[in-house]
Amino acid sequence: MTFDANAQSLSYFSAGNIVISTVSNQLGTSAAAGANSGGNGLDTASPITLTELTAGTTTNGATIIGSLVLPQTTVGSNVAISGEYGSASEGILQQSVDGKLLPVMGCGVTANAFNNALSTAISNGYTVNTANPAIPVAQDAYGTSALGQTTSLTADLANGVNNARIGAFVYLSPEQFFYASATVLYIADSGSPKNGSVNTAALGEGGLQKWIYTGTYDASTNTYSGGYWQIAYDLYQGLSLVNNATAGTGANTSGGVTGLFGLACQVVGASVQCYATSYGLNELSLSHVYEISDTLAYTTYTQASSESFVTVYTAPDTTTNTRGVAFAPVPEPMTLVLFGTALAGLGAVVRGRRKG
Repeated sequence: MTFDANAQSLSYFSAGNIVISTVSNQLGTSAAAGANSGGNGLDTASPITLTELTAGTTTNGATIIGSLVLPQTTVGSNVAISGEYGSASEGILQQSVDGKLLPVMGCGVTANAFNNALSTAISNGYTVNTANPAIPVAQDAYGTSALGQTTSLTADLANGVNNARIGAFVYLSPEQFFYASATVLYIADSGSPKNGSVNTAALGEGGLQKWIYTGTYDASTNTYSGGYWQIAYDLYQGLSLVNNATAGTGANTSGGVTGLFGLACQVVGASVQCYATSYGLNELSLSHVYEISDTLAYTTYTQASSESFVTVYTAPDTTTNTRGVAFAPVPEPMTLVLFGTALAGLGAVVRGRRKG
């Protein structure tokens, strides 16, 4: 990763680049930071920062162009928005269908207000529950509950961590996904399922899964028939995945990557280029942004075995979590605008403008 000498606060995005969202530990090792997780700052609030990077494809090849800290005060239609350090429920980015917007999920509160309330509660001896009651049940690509979904593990699906489960089943933990075509789907899997026993089915299926519809798709009627969706293979080379069973609680800050979280893909000729963010143990691990290209026509891991992730960006240290990734909005001749979302007052939208 390199830094542009002219990197600055952003007022627009440039098409073709990528944007990542980050949150950071605002309290360090203070009493408030240690209330729930051994002094590592988990569950504390942070401003959300959007950082624009060049779309690198080589090791540490991304260059930081600039950053934009989302509002911490409510002014007009711009609402305060914060993320939670160590949380996987905020910070996801997704470019809108028209390519002009970046929806962002967050909490409608200032980081200081939340953390000050947390510190006060702790000094008064209260038990603080920072769980978000509004977090929905995880959804898979079909819009149904994914918490109990499993897959039978074959050699094509094994990712090095779960090889002992070949011939048995593992639980899935899908995060973001991308349809490369009507019959080809890519899913980022965190490798950290909610169900299953340690070192068995809970080993999960971390990585980038390629799903293929086995039947017929009729574009004229937008209908599927005579088949089902199945995982063709799991891309994991270059991620250095670790067993999620080594995660702990409290002061245990063991690091490592179990799978992927954010995902941004595009079809480029006969290939699908994807950028993904890492999902780490305890959500305290050093976080990364990866790039990989997969041949769209491949249907087996044997064909794709030479494909490997390249780390194009790594966070400065473990006090910064990289969560979402998306392609930059298409520039248009408008001023940057931030909107609050209509979902329980949470979220923000970034609109790009043409430079100059």
